[in-house]
Amino acid sequence: MTRKALAAIFKIAAVILAAALMAEGALRLPGLFAYRHGVSGRGRAVLCAGDSFVWGIGGRSFPGQLQQILDSRYGAGTFSVINAGVPGSNSAQMLQKLPAQLERYKPEFVIALTGRNNLWNKSRPGVGGDYWLDSLRITRFFRVLGADRERARLSGVCEPDTEPEGVGDFDRVALSALNLPRASSVSAGLPDRYEAAADIYLRTGNAYAALAVGRKITQLLPKKARGRIAQSRAYALAGDYASALKELEEAAKLEKDGGQLQTAYCRELLSAGFYEKAIPHCLAAESVEGGDSRADLIDAYSYSGLASEAVSVCAASLTVYPDSRLLKLSCARAYVYEGKLSKGRELAGSSPEFYRAMNDAGRYRELAAYAEEDSVSGGAEQLLFASRLLEEAGQFRLLRRVLDKALRLKPDSAEAYVRLGDLARRQCDPASAKEFYARAMRASPAYWGGYYAAGNLASHEGDKASARALLEKALSFSTQKHKVYRQLARLSLSEGKRDEAYSYYEKALALSPYDKGLCKEAARVYVAGGGSARFAALSKSNPDLVLNPVFSVFSAKGRNWQDAMFSFSGGAVFGLKQDLLRAAALSDAAGARLIVSSYPEEELPGAREAAAESGSPYVSLLPLFSAANADRDAYFSYDNDHPSTAGYGLMAAHFADVLGSFLQKGKK
Repeated sequence: MTRKALAAIFKIAAVILAAALMAEGALRLPGLFAYRHGVSGRGRAVLCAGDSFVWGIGGRSFPGQLQQILDSRYGAGTFSVINAGVPGSNSAQMLQKLPAQLERYKPEFVIALTGRNNLWNKSRPGVGGDYWLDSLRITRFFRVLGADRERARLSGVCEPDTEPEGVGDFDRVALSALNLPRASSVSAGLPDRYEAAADIYLRTGNAYAALAVGRKITQLLPKKARGRIAQSRAYALAGDYASALKELEEAAKLEKDGGQLQTAYCRELLSAGFYEKAIPHCLAAESVEGGDSRADLIDAYSYSGLASEAVSVCAASLTVYPDSRLLKLSCARAYVYEGKLSKGRELAGSSPEFYRAMNDAGRYRELAAYAEEDSVSGGAEQLLFASRLLEEAGQFRLLRRVLDKALRLKPDSAEAYVRLGDLARRQCDPASAKEFYARAMRASPAYWGGYYAAGNLASHEGDKASARALLEKALSFSTQKHKVYRQLARLSLSEGKRDEAYSYYEKALALSPYDKGLCKEAARVYVAGGGSARFAALSKSNPDLVLNPVFSVFSAKGRNWQDAMFSFSGGAVFGLKQDLLRAAALSDAAGARLIVSSYPEEELPGAREAAAESGSPYVSLLPLFSAANADRDAYFSYDNDHPSTAGYGLMAAHFADVLGSFLQKGKK
């Protein structure tokens, strides 16, 4: 290229940049004369940040209804309510986006409702892949160009309540399968055999059987920690981290300095999400055991946001343990978290762990790009795996791109068509969704997922007969999918067939006994219908349920709905308190007041404490929804978890009262 051509290109680029800057200045000029806390002069801004309960899955969102209530009370233009909810996001991801949102909207109030996704979404992004895009969204010019239209078209009212494949599914081994001896005295090798059996049960998802074997080890070796450690692992598998840690406390009384105990503490705290608390135990385990335990230490550093420390351990460990796959994968995650994707790629290749690390770090565009690159040799499966991660993260624009590419490589991919159908539903386009689901069924007539998705849509459209036929068709191809039974239970309930709904919930729980969301949904239905005794008796035929902490609460207190709801806290919620404290500090620095909210039927550990320590108001929605429990079906949507439009209306009215109280205080 000649020097003259280069000069011409630079001149054109300079003109475009100057024009964009002038346009941005012109668009911002009116805002210079607007009220400090307004958005382009549109009134006092209220930023609503959080997850799907903010975005509005199940009905018209509470931010949208809050805007209407505030307009009617104080006049149009007095307030401007912004819905910044992102389905599936956790508190760290909310916090990551907050600085750009505070700069863009300059809110007077920030309502934060977040934390429920922290247990399954363990992303602790340090350098999120959407940082520059979020920063760009601050500009008026970007918004005038309409570059954010895809996000605006998506609606929580139309969010499908289907579950992704693989959630909560286990191939569980029966307790009798290992034919263990029932000796009551110690014989040579017997405790070792039980310990090996516990490990098999844990790896195959059978927490109840592992717990039984762990108790047997404790009977044989009451003065050793091995049985307590096995029981702790069983409780952790079932999601009962409080009981898991209690067992470890008992183990510590028997064996204070053992490497096995420190390794157990390290891993159970990691599983529960208490990453910073896990670090000293992981360090102790690493000094005693070495080897793969260094991978646990690296994960503890990475998930605590200490990527540089994690990378330092990797640099010292990879040459010492070059054959440890766990170490390589943990180091790959650490490098990705520090932004060194090529090094992470070198260690993990195109493995699922590498893709998950990019997803956890918020590197969504890089995730899509690597999946497209890997699909050249690996085919559409690489793209389909990436699509599952992008869908969970709410990255719908990238999801569409990846799915289109997958279909070019594999035109008969039923899974890709189902995901495109779900995306169309999110955009409130049921006709296109129905066509995508039909393509899925034609592409793979034996794939249960197409019938499952189409049946769910038919149910929402009120076509109960078609919905039942499609869901039963899904069962004919896979009887081991708890999510299909769950949908049939919801359908039966909507038709007034409560006993039939009970039966379907029982089949779903038999397949996925440790699923807290499923158990809580079923408990609500049983209790509301006067079936508390039947619910409590489920453990006789399904003993695994006793390890589900939700079942323990509702089976014991199910006759008193309000007691049960207040008793259930949802278990450990990693990072929530520190994220909310940071959000409070950021809001205060920006001149905004943070308001921390509970969920409609759940208070999470750490939220109230963070509000108290930061001096932020805390709003509990539990009394509000407990009072409405007599007519609960009117206030909750099809998934028995998210509110309906009426439920979100309750929240909106309550938040309007809270904001009004601040206005009254300001006048005095």
